[in-house]
Amino acid sequence: MDAGGVEPGFYVGVDVGLVEPNVGKSDGFQTFTTGVPLTVLPESVRVRGTDIGWSATVGYRINRYLAGEFAYTGFGSVDIEEVYDLTDVLAPVPIAILDSASETMGPLVSLLSIFPFHADRIEAFVRAGVFFADQRLKGDLGIARGVELNNAQELWVVGVGVSIQANRHWSARLEYQTVDEIRANIMTGPIRLERLTLGMIYRF
Repeated sequence: MDAGGVEPGFYVGVDVGLVEPNVGKSDGFQTFTTGVPLTVLPESVRVRGTDIGWSATVGYRINRYLAGEFAYTGFGSVDIEEVYDLTDVLAPVPIAILDSASETMGPLVSLLSIFPFHADRIEAFVRAGVFFADQRLKGDLGIARGVELNNAQELWVVGVGVSIQANRHWSARLEYQTVDEIRANIMTGPIRLERLTLGMIYRF
């Protein structure tokens, strides 16, 4: 068995996978009734579909058990519908639905703890990193339509996975990642993102 796969050195990789968003309720919107400001909170939240995520990675294998990675990662776009009960606010319009889309991407810097086995052809790993998330929001905000906002946050990411080495240069990787909660804002509630990816790694 060629041990080149565990020698120090640079590698690159790409992956794609399914993203599962878990979305909570937003902070609602402001309106007026009889001249008094009133905050209206959503009754329920609906999320449409599971999106596709991706990333492109540059890594450095420090030793047999440790690697550092810099990746640019996209978690896709989440379509969100919030349902409001306006019976006590605007009697002629008892129900309102506000639509928004949240697209999240940005750099991910992480450290991998690696556990080689089966003659170093198969490796399990655990990831811990920081995701510099750029959340781009577009949608409705009360009576304002087509509002666009950017929301930058730094979020913890953890992951677990396994890689299988095909030859000295190429290996396949399967990984599950979860991202710390994106905080609620005036357009969307808190969002927790999870993704399951399949990728390829090329070692130089």
